[in-house]
Amino acid sequence: MDQYIYALYSLTYLFLFLWGLKLSIKNGFFSLMNILLLVTFGLVYDNLVLSMGSIIGKGSF
Repeated sequence: MDQYIYALYSLTYLFLFLWGLKLSIKNGFFSLMNILLLVTFGLVYDNLVLSMGSIIGKGSF
């Protein structure tokens, strides 16, 4: 059940990231507020890895 919630979070953050990227290109890409895009991309990556955890399985490490 958690994998579906993390996948939904990942899709939501991906939508926010793409929307923010579109706005930053429109309003000027070199701004201090665009650091939030890095954080949002990190959240997309993190939630995607968590949602794929049951598919990947446990490692030997």
